Amino acid sequence: MSQAKRILVIDDEQDFCKMMVEMLTGEGYRVESAAHPILAAERALSGDFDLITLDLNLEEFNGKDVWDLYRDQNVGIPVVVISGYLNQEAREDLEDSGIHHTLEKPFRKAKLLEIVEKAPAN
Repeated sequence: MSQAKRILVIDDEQDFCKMMVEMLTGEGYRVESAAHPILAAERALSGDFDLITLDLNLEEFNGKDVWDLYRDQNVGIPVVVISGYLNQEAREDLEDSGIHHTLEKPFRKAKLLEIVEKAPAN
């Protein structure tokens, strides 16, 4: 990997954000996290990232609302939804809106790394 992928983790659970930052930086990625939906949306819209992970059930917003805002701005960075609430209907709705990668909490590190590695770097 010539330059480390830049990853933004959007999740309102601080422990989860910390775990993701530690896990992914340990694999050589540059990682930031954002727990508050407004800050998360602002960071996502900056275009400074190669990949965004997004929780569906944020405290003040629905993660899908953050995705819709992001998609409407045509930023074009791949998004992986990571959530404990991924049923078939939610997966189909996400697929229809342009999100093609989902991971259900809890997940295996190897599966996350596989998805991260496949995401094209900007």
